[in-house]
Amino acid sequence: MNKTQIDALLACIKNNSIDTAELYEYLNTIHPGDFHFTNGTHFPILLPGLVADGVFADENYYLTAYERIKGKTTKGRAENFCHNRDCVLPSWYARDKMVENRSLINNSLSQIGFPLLSSGEYWAEDDKSGEGSAGEGSIFQGGAPGDDIFDVGTWKNYRKYVRGCIYVSKNTEKVNFSESIEMNNLQTVQNMMLKGLKVRGDLFETYRQNKDKYPKAGCYLLKNGSWSYSTVYDQEAGIFVNPNLYLKLDLPEAELFDAEQTCVYLKARSMQIPEFFDLRQIAKAVSEINNAFRAIGMSRFGLPADVLKNCWCKESLDEALGNDAGKNPVKKRILFVGHQENVDVRYLILDDIWKNFSLD
Repeated sequence: MNKTQIDALLACIKNNSIDTAELYEYLNTIHPGDFHFTNGTHFPILLPGLVADGVFADENYYLTAYERIKGKTTKGRAENFCHNRDCVLPSWYARDKMVENRSLINNSLSQIGFPLLSSGEYWAEDDKSGEGSAGEGSIFQGGAPGDDIFDVGTWKNYRKYVRGCIYVSKNTEKVNFSESIEMNNLQTVQNMMLKGLKVRGDLFETYRQNKDKYPKAGCYLLKNGSWSYSTVYDQEAGIFVNPNLYLKLDLPEAELFDAEQTCVYLKARSMQIPEFFDLRQIAKAVSEINNAFRAIGMSRFGLPADVLKNCWCKESLDEALGNDAGKNPVKKRILFVGHQENVDVRYLILDDIWKNFSLD
C-alpha cells in the first residue's frame, strides 16, 4: 500500500470507529454466503470493480454456477458432471454447510444470477455409491454408464442433486504471528508494515520492550502533567484510557443531560466531549476506569456498562440536535476527555496489529 492508501485506511478505521481486533478476525475468516471474486479475495457484499465468480459454502469451498439443471442423478454421473467442468463436489462438511445456510447462500447466488440451491440432498465427494434416495429401477444388463448400483439384482440408482464447487487451498498459506512461523517470513511481514507506516523498526521495538514506561488504562494523570499507577492524594487530574487518551475528573454532578443542556454546558465550560472513536476506547476500559474512580472516592462517577449507548459523543450529539432534540429528548452522561502525546500513534496501531493479527 502506498502512503495515500494507508492514510485513507487509517482515516476509515477512525471515522467509522472500527475495532481492529474485530476487523482482523473478520477479514481472516470466510463465512457462508461470502462472495468469491476473480482476484482471489472475498467479501460479504459485492464490491465495485470486482467480479464475483462464486459464493462460499464454507472457508474451503465456493459454489460455481454449475448446477445440474436436470435434477438428481447418481454419484458416478455427478463426478463426471464436475470433472467435465473443471470443478469438484463439496466435502461432507461443506455440503452440510450448504444445507444449513441454504437461504443465506441463495440470497448471494441470486445477486450474481447463479442457480439457487434446491431443497433436497446434494452429493458430497465423500459420499459412497448407493447413498441418497433410490431412483427408478434400471432394467438392463450392467446398468447405465455412470450409474450407482446399490443392490445387485435390483439395479436401483441412488440419486442426489449436483453442485460444482471450487476447492480453495489458499488458507494454508495465511500469515500468522506466532512463534511457530519461520522467522524470515515473520520478519518480512513486519518489515512491510513498518515500511508502509514509515516507522523505524528499532524505535518501535524499543517502545514494545518498554511499554510499562507509558500509562495504561486506569493509570492517573497528575496535575503536574506526569502520571502514576497509584493514587496521589489531591493530585489526580484524569484517568488514562490508553497512553494518549485520558478521562478528565472535572465532571458535572448532574447524572444525565439532554442534547441542548449538553451544548449549553460545553459552551460554558469550554470542555471537549469524546468523538465516537474515543468513546469506543473508553468502552473497552470500563473496568479499569471504574476501579480508578473507586480508589479516589469517586465511585458515584463510575461509567455505565454500555458506555456507547449511555454517554454523549460529538457524533451522537450532532445527530440528536439535527433530529429536533426538543421532542422526546434523550438524556445521557457527559464525559470530558483530553489528549496527551505519550506515544507515537503509529506505535499504537502497530502494537494492536501485533497482538491481534493472526491468520491461523
